[in-house]
Amino acid sequence: MLRQLQRELSFLTQRFQKLCPLSFQQVAQQLCRLQLRRLTGGLLLMALVSSNGLLAQSTQDASQLFQSYQDRLFQIRTIDIASGSKASIGSGFAIDSEGTIATNYHVVSKYILHPDEYYLEALTFDKKKIPIDVISIDVVNDLALVKLDSPISKDFLSLAISEPQKGEQIFSLGNPRDLGMTVVPGTFNGRTAHSYYGRILFSGSVNPGMSGGPVINNKGEVIGVNVATSGNQISFLVPLDKLKQLLETGKSSEESLSEQAYDQLKTNQNLLMQRLFEGQWQPMALGDAQVIGELTGFISCWGESNKRREEQFNEVYRRCKNSEYIYIAPDFYTGIIEMEFFWYESEKLSNWQFYKMLNDSFASASAGNMAGEEHVTEFSCDDEFVQSDNSKHISKTIYCVREYKQFPGLYDVLFLSSTVNLQQKALVSHYTISGIEQKQAEQFLKRFMEQVQ
Repeated sequence: MLRQLQRELSFLTQRFQKLCPLSFQQVAQQLCRLQLRRLTGGLLLMALVSSNGLLAQSTQDASQLFQSYQDRLFQIRTIDIASGSKASIGSGFAIDSEGTIATNYHVVSKYILHPDEYYLEALTFDKKKIPIDVISIDVVNDLALVKLDSPISKDFLSLAISEPQKGEQIFSLGNPRDLGMTVVPGTFNGRTAHSYYGRILFSGSVNPGMSGGPVINNKGEVIGVNVATSGNQISFLVPLDKLKQLLETGKSSEESLSEQAYDQLKTNQNLLMQRLFEGQWQPMALGDAQVIGELTGFISCWGESNKRREEQFNEVYRRCKNSEYIYIAPDFYTGIIEMEFFWYESEKLSNWQFYKMLNDSFASASAGNMAGEEHVTEFSCDDEFVQSDNSKHISKTIYCVREYKQFPGLYDVLFLSSTVNLQQKALVSHYTISGIEQKQAEQFLKRFMEQVQ
C-alpha cells in the first residue's frame, strides 16, 4: 500500500514539473513578487486616498472656518470724497464686541495723511456699508485699529495664546482685488531670516486687497495679520504679539495719529541704530582696500566681480542692505539702510578716462528709499577732499541730507566717497540711511570713515 502511494506521488511530481518546469524556490519567489506587487499597489492606493483625504479635509476646514467667521470679516474702503468712488481697499476683522477692527496701517494711510480728501467705510459680508474712524496706529509694524460707528454684532475673532508650530497649516482670510472674501490655506514657516521686525513667513498667496485680513489656525484663533507678498506663494504676516501690543497701548493713547506716527518712527529708529552700533563691524578686504564686512543679523550682504572687457576695467563690489522698510505713504518709504563698495582697476584707460568712469559711478548713486516732493525737502549737499589720519590716500566725499516735512528732525542721508590719488585704482563707497536723526547720522558717518580705508 505504501509503495503504491509513493509511485503515485512520484508520478504526480513528474507530471507537475512537465506542466510547470519551476523549482519550488522559483515558485515561491514568483508568488512573493506577485504578493509584493499587490501590496505596493495597495499602498499607493492608500497613499492616494490619504492625500485626497487630506486635501478634502483642508478644503472642508477652510470652508467651515469661512462659514463660521465671515460675519467678523470686513472690506475696508478708502473713499475719494470728490469722486465718491473707492480709492483703495483692504481687509479687516473684528477683535472685540465694541466694534473695533484690526487692519494694516497702509490700508488706511490715505485717509490718515489727507482726511480732507478721503473718508473710510467698512463693508460687511452681507453688503452693508458702515462708516469707520481710525483710533490708533502702529506705523512701524503696519497696523491700525479702526472702529465702526455702530457695532452690528457682538461676535469677534479670538487671539491665539501662542504661535503655531513650523509646518502647521494656517488660513489667510481677505478680499483679493475686490473679488469677494476668500480663504487661502498655507503653511506657517516661523519668522523670516534677517528680519528686524520679526515678520512671519507664510507659504500661501496673499494678494492685493487681502492686506489687513486675519490669519487663523484651525481653531479659528488669530495668529497674525496679512501684510505683504513677494509672489510665488511667498507672503508675510505681522506677528500676533505686535497686534497685542497695539491693543494694550493704542486704545488709551491721547496723541493724534500724526503724533503717534512721529513718536513711533523716532523710537524705532533709535532702537534700530543702537542695534547697528552694537554690531561688530568686522573689516574685510575688497581689492586693495579695507571695507566693512558683516554689520548685524538684520542686514545681509552680497557681492560680485565683473571683468568689463569692453569698458577696459575690472570691478569688484559688495552691497549690504536690510530687507524691510516702513510704509508711510504710497510714494514714501523709510527705515532703509544700504551700503555699497566698488573696487575698480584698469591698465588700459587713461587717467582722464578712468576718472570719467568714476564720475559716472558717482552720478548713478541715489537714495535707497522712495520719497515724493510732498514728503521731503530737496537734498542739501556738502563736498570736500579729505585725508584720513591713518592713510595717505585722498578721497572726494559728498554728504547730502533731506528733511521730512511732516516729521521734522528726521532725515534721509546720502554719502559718497571715492579715492582720487591711486594709479588706475579706486575705491568708491556709498551709503544711504532713511529716517535718521542728526546725532545718529553724524555718529554713523564718523564710524564709517574710520572703518573704510
